Amino acid sequence: RVLVEAKRVTSVDTMVYNYLVRQGSITKSVDSKKRQKLLDDSLMLIDAKKELMQEVPDKRWFEGMIAHSVVSIINTIARDYYPQRKKYLDALKGKKIYPLSTYHLAPSAAKKVKLINFSPALACWLLHLKNGR
Repeated sequence: RVLVEAKRVTSVDTMVYNYLVRQGSITKSVDSKKRQKLLDDSLMLIDAKKELMQEVPDKRWFEGMIAHSVVSIINTIARDYYPQRKKYLDALKGKKIYPLSTYHLAPSAAKKVKLINFSPALACWLLHLKNGR
């Protein structure tokens, strides 16, 4: 939301962030209810990003962030919710976000996006196999 309201935005070629790993965090939780909430919240955030994207003339950044979210969601489905994959893949399809953008993504994420654009179900299955489940 800050980006939408900003008068000027710039970026630098340096990756800088703080990451706090906390015991009991929802992102590190093995509690299935917490993991389920995280997945459902991630799906909801795509809608918020799509809505904010309508307020800016250059939509590429938001398109890249939506693609990043989808990669994360597919990874989570493949790892933790593979038996329920159809439900989640249908939810993603219903958001009308395909084809996903590779704008501003790391090369490894861009490869996953290209596979997801080809077939989200195939990408999910391959990631599931890779995880050894």
